[in-house]
Amino acid sequence: MMDNHVVSACVMSIKFPKSARLLTESEYKEVFDLSCKSSDSLLIVLALNNGRARARLGLAISRKCARRAVDRNRIKRVIREAFRLSRAKLPGLDFVVLCRAVATESSNSALGASLLAQLEKVRQRKCAES
Repeated sequence: MMDNHVVSACVMSIKFPKSARLLTESEYKEVFDLSCKSSDSLLIVLALNNGRARARLGLAISRKCARRAVDRNRIKRVIREAFRLSRAKLPGLDFVVLCRAVATESSNSALGASLLAQLEKVRQRKCAES
């Protein structure tokens, strides 16, 4: 049986704190204006060096992409979870994720895999050095 301190330390290291999110309009605008882009059939990922040690995430899941609120919320939940689990391995970038209309018909695992693939493409393109 694991010690409670060990369990709480593991849980704390993979939380999704406020510091891991883009919060203001100006933060989003900067990423939209100066970003490095990667996309596939489900998602579009914009990335920009943030000068910090850790990656941050912003979501721009529009009604144009997913008409129903339940679909937009599912897409956001899946993207946040995939990002949260991979955040420790990511360089100091700000990411904004947008979706394509076909994303509403995709499974949760396909959405998560798409995000991870796009994050890897961005990392390989050396967007962290921009």
